[in-house]
Amino acid sequence: MFFPKWFGKPRGANSKLSAASILASALVAFTPSSAQTPTQNLAQSDEARPDFSGPNLQGLWTRTGSVRGSYDPPPHGGPGPIVQDPRYPWRRARAWDQLRPPANVPTPENFIRIVDAWVPDLSNPILRPATREYLGQIAKQELADIPHMQLQTMCMAPGVPHVLNLFEHMQVLQTPDEVVFLYSRNNLVRHVYLNHKHGNRDDHSWWGDSVGHYEGDTLVVDSIGTNEMTNVDRYGTPHSEKMRIVERYRMSDDGGILEVHITVEDHESFTVPWSARADYKPSNAAWLETICPENAEREFWPGRPIYLPKDETPDF
Repeated sequence: MFFPKWFGKPRGANSKLSAASILASALVAFTPSSAQTPTQNLAQSDEARPDFSGPNLQGLWTRTGSVRGSYDPPPHGGPGPIVQDPRYPWRRARAWDQLRPPANVPTPENFIRIVDAWVPDLSNPILRPATREYLGQIAKQELADIPHMQLQTMCMAPGVPHVLNLFEHMQVLQTPDEVVFLYSRNNLVRHVYLNHKHGNRDDHSWWGDSVGHYEGDTLVVDSIGTNEMTNVDRYGTPHSEKMRIVERYRMSDDGGILEVHITVEDHESFTVPWSARADYKPSNAAWLETICPENAEREFWPGRPIYLPKDETPDF
């Protein structure tokens, strides 16, 4: 099980807050840099339907759900995902001085306040002891106003299945041989190869090895081989390299929602396989390109400095 080296590192006494740092208060790691003209959502018509027999899931989608950034429970009950500890329900956003900024930094004029801490419910029976202990450390830091940073905040891929919790746009492209998922967050791209078997590679990657097939009106995606640097969810739940994720994509009966049912199996991290749901609604909004390295000058995050990769090599 992977435990990040930066986990629990306190904020240094010489931390600074730049203008770009203010955006960190909103838990937004990227700045929209450009937008494409809105187009008709292809999921609402068959105009550009590719030549294959599976369901048409193409189009521009945006995440919905009862809690932004987190899964919904499985619709038919059973073991479910990590959710917020009921003892610490979300309240109204915090004030500026609760973020413990440097003393000489006044409240920004357009300050967007941060939401409450993400405190995992450690009583969930799916957790093995080591996983529960790790999440317990995160919970203590969250309650101390030291938030757990998501990988996409540090310009890294969130991996599967946590990519389903990104609230920026997702575009689905289908061909007879593969399905491509485009995420506006940092221009992420994920490939799912249809009617293929998993490869025999021993290495692991951020996205793992994803293969898919159609079962009637459902796209079934089977993923293995994700590295241990990714998290399972917004709470920072870790996993082993043996994790297997099955995603099932289908249109709702009324055609208005793209339903995604996921099942996660990892006997090293969880006691039993568990399921969750992530829904998307069609969107005709502009596609915003969000580029992480543009904000690499940010040096402040409540509770600890944030690392973002920088290229120090001169262009000329």
